[in-house]
Amino acid sequence: IHFTGDVCKKMIEMFSLQNVYIVNAQHNSEIKYMISKVCQYYNLEIPNRELICSGLMQSILALLSNEVHKEIHHTKEKNKDKISELISRIKMTPNLNFTVSECAEFCHMSKPHFARVFKRTTGMPPVQFILGIRIERAKELLDFTDMPVTEIAEASGFYDQNYFARTFKKITGV
Repeated sequence: IHFTGDVCKKMIEMFSLQNVYIVNAQHNSEIKYMISKVCQYYNLEIPNRELICSGLMQSILALLSNEVHKEIHHTKEKNKDKISELISRIKMTPNLNFTVSECAEFCHMSKPHFARVFKRTTGMPPVQFILGIRIERAKELLDFTDMPVTEIAEASGFYDQNYFARTFKKITGV
């Protein structure tokens, strides 16, 4: 069954499905049932069959729209959980060298997608966030230990003391 025309286009837009190409609705028995009903009515020689099929199609599109939005919400929640887990790891081990590629791989995302999701979640790019965590760790060590600056730099994830000093000054102003 093929639906076309302005009415179909408007219905697709109404349900925000214009940029959706694949919807996994295999577990939605209601959609399967309604599709079978469309097929059944379409093949009957009864008055108003087109109107009945149109109404069923509108219901199917509404259900498909719900499936799409559920999947989007589920994906966003899953992304947030992975980002939260990553942030915990970064905070617990700021001395480890976390690259954006490794972080993206940990979260099972491409680098560009990871960077967008991370920034949307934390409000800052991953590199800036990681540097902030490392500098906070360095400030704690400077305040509460007698460790030499070279050891503090290394314990904070900076293996070049000059880079540590420049970054520390840039972020803290001191």
